[in-house]
Amino acid sequence: IGLGIPAEPLFRSSYAPNLKGHPCVMVGLGQAQFYTFSLSYKMSLRPVISVFGDSLIEGNADKTNKDKRYVALLQQELGVKECLINGWGGAYLVGDAMPRVLDKILKVNTRYTMLEYGLNDVSNSTFDTWKNGVLELVAIIKHSGSIPILVCPTYTSAMFDGEHDAQKAVITQMCEWIRQSGEYYVDANDALFDSSGWRDEDYHLADGIHFSS
Repeated sequence: IGLGIPAEPLFRSSYAPNLKGHPCVMVGLGQAQFYTFSLSYKMSLRPVISVFGDSLIEGNADKTNKDKRYVALLQQELGVKECLINGWGGAYLVGDAMPRVLDKILKVNTRYTMLEYGLNDVSNSTFDTWKNGVLELVAIIKHSGSIPILVCPTYTSAMFDGEHDAQKAVITQMCEWIRQSGEYYVDANDALFDSSGWRDEDYHLADGIHFSS
C-alpha cells in the first residue's frame, strides 16, 4: 500500500488562503482510491509573523466575529502574506498540537512565531507537561532562526463561579511562568481580566470563552 500526492494542488481552504491541499491516493490491490486531503504550506512562505493556537485565534468555534479577532486585525494590518494564522478549535499543546506546529515551523521561514496555547491544556494535560512542551517548542523556534512570542492564556467566565478554582489556578500559574520566562509575550490575560472576572462584559462572546476582538 502506498500514498501518492499529485504535484499540483487541487484544493484550497477559504479559511486559510495560504494553505494548499492535495488529495492523497491510497493504492492497493491494483486499485487507486481517494484517501484524504493533506494541507500544507508552500516552503517559500516568508511571513513576518506566524501565529499558532486554538479557537481563540482561529475563530471557527464562533465565526460571528472571526474578522475582528486580534490576530485577524494584525493580518489585515500586515497583509495575508505577512501574517500566517494557523489555529484549530480545541487544540492543546502536548500530544495534539505539537506535531502539527513542529511540521509548520520547519516549513515556514518566519521572523516571529507566536504560540497561544493553554486553555485546552487545563483539561487535557498538566502544568508541567504544558511548560515542558512550550520550552521544547521555544528551543526549536530559536534554532530555526525565528523569535518566539508567548501568549498568556485566558480564563473563562465559568472559572469565576467558585466551582472551577483548580482550573483557574492552573491558568494563573501558566501566566505567571510566561511573564517570568524571559521570552517576549502578549499578556492577553491581564488585558481582559482582573481579580473579579472580565474587565468589561463587552470583551467576550455569549459563550464566556471567546474574545469579542
